[in-house]
Amino acid sequence: MSQSAPKPIQVAAAVIGNALEWYDFIVFGFFAVIISKLFFPTDSQYASLLLTTATFGVGFFMRPVGGILLGIYADRRGRKPALLLVVALMTVAIALIGFAPTYAAIGIAAPMIIVLTGAAFMAPGRWWGRVWRYSPVRYSALF
Repeated sequence: MSQSAPKPIQVAAAVIGNALEWYDFIVFGFFAVIISKLFFPTDSQYASLLLTTATFGVGFFMRPVGGILLGIYADRRGRKPALLLVVALMTVAIALIGFAPTYAAIGIAAPMIIVLTGAAFMAPGRWWGRVWRYSPVRYSALF
């Protein structure tokens, strides 16, 4: 089974997809101060910011877990269904984060929604799919 080099349009699509994957992390980082006041209110603004940053860190911790689970799903169902699942899960997670009520409205459930719906859990499936797709066949298991 031979594999050709990626076409420029495929490379451009991969770059755009990767940029969109990281967009939610970047926005979360830029709005960390506002998010800390709305979703993690405490007596200390530093504690609120640390809780927000910890939530940001949970996303990075969950990336390998998501990669393993989505990798298993992709092995069983195929890459295209796995990619569609990733896109759907990311869309739902980002929508839930966008429409999440604040701590003042629903209390402790607000930060729980923010932590549990982090799109970081879903993102690795696309990235590893691209790496595996363009790796040499004889070395694909190493990637």
